[in-house]
Amino acid sequence: MNFELNPEDQEIRSWARKLSKEIILPMAEKHSREKLSADFLRKLSSEGLMKLMVPETHDGMGLTAIQFSLVIRELARACASTAVSVAVTNMIADVLVREGNATHHQKFLKLLTLGESLTASFCLTENQSGSDAGSIQTRAEKKGSQYVIRGEKIYVTNGAFSKFFLVMARSLDIPGAKGISAFLVDRESPGLVI
Repeated sequence: MNFELNPEDQEIRSWARKLSKEIILPMAEKHSREKLSADFLRKLSSEGLMKLMVPETHDGMGLTAIQFSLVIRELARACASTAVSVAVTNMIADVLVREGNATHHQKFLKLLTLGESLTASFCLTENQSGSDAGSIQTRAEKKGSQYVIRGEKIYVTNGAFSKFFLVMARSLDIPGAKGISAFLVDRESPGLVI
């Protein structure tokens, strides 16, 4: 089995290393004390970092999983906070691509690919459950054609900059993780308090 990187993988890694050295590393010390700024995230978004594995047909960069991991590794070498913010955003973009429909792509994925949402956020952790998905208490109740979500989340990566959130909530009265569903929630949704 050959574990050598192909020329395209090497090119992606070089691009990420150069970008990390020029944009991320100069800000790393500041970001070890302060949260990432909107201007900094806007620069990362303009470089394509928030749509790494999004297919080119959806205006993304279309990287492979190996190329994505090479990029994240280079970012983390310069600044772990930046790497986490980029990785979480791309994780949610990947969920949207794989599990979302045309409406989700148009409404949410496009916000990332156009840079209108600087990041995306994943909302799982709660005070009473930590990161144990099977014990979350946030509930989603169907009301007509929509859901009403009631609960509270903590440690929301990218929460300050995201225009939408992927929220995990209990939608069925089944113990453990099987009763939990994922919901896309617009930042401007009525009743959402940040």
